[in-house]
Amino acid sequence: MRRTALIGPALGRIVFCALAVAAVSGCKSQLDPADLKKFVTEFASNVGDVKSVSCGKVEAKVGATTTCKVGFAEGPERTADVVITEVLKSEKKIRYEVKFNPDLLNLKKVTDYYLDFFPKEGLPITSLTCPPNQLNQVGIKFECVGKLKDGGEIKFVSEVSKAGEVEMNTSSKLLDYGKLAGAMTEWTNSDVGRTDASADCGKGFVPMPDHPVACNVTVDGKVFKLQANTDNFQWIGESPPNSKAGAASVQNVAK
Repeated sequence: MRRTALIGPALGRIVFCALAVAAVSGCKSQLDPADLKKFVTEFASNVGDVKSVSCGKVEAKVGATTTCKVGFAEGPERTADVVITEVLKSEKKIRYEVKFNPDLLNLKKVTDYYLDFFPKEGLPITSLTCPPNQLNQVGIKFECVGKLKDGGEIKFVSEVSKAGEVEMNTSSKLLDYGKLAGAMTEWTNSDVGRTDASADCGKGFVPMPDHPVACNVTVDGKVFKLQANTDNFQWIGESPPNSKAGAASVQNVAK
């Protein structure tokens, strides 16, 4: 299962940055250090758990700059650049922009995107954890782990394919219930000499089980149980009329 998360506008390269409005501090017309530290901390929390933030002073003047050092619970210390973009003298407020240098991935947006996408595609993950403090550079790879409702795990190989875009591909082998039902339907029609049999295994994906999987198969209006073993199908209990009771290889049911 493969999907790309587009983080940011579709056109142009947008670095992970944010705009803020803060009060002017005291008579020296400086950006309030407490406001700046609070905002940078909240901003950086999209990258990972923040351990520390320290920022230099910056004059309330358009174009004035300073840098903040951001320490994360994991990975190296990073630098965030601060630029004053507007001074609202009548309101005694300053607008400023903060962005990481080098650019970092907004992992919160990445995980939120996939936590919405994968369940809709039939993979019922309830949480997704990715290693924090990742550079937003093409070719950067990392592994994320999704938790399932039953406590199981799905692993994803993740790669930054474009600035702000993250592709996730499952590295765990999955059972595709739709493909399994299709293979069972085809086998059953061959086994009983019909064309109207149908199998129902449910929908979605699960980690490939280490045990047989049984599905309901309807033949001429009656429901039977067909089991998928490691390498063949077999009827459980009563088999349909005219069944040859043969075995066929299980193919194309994994993803």
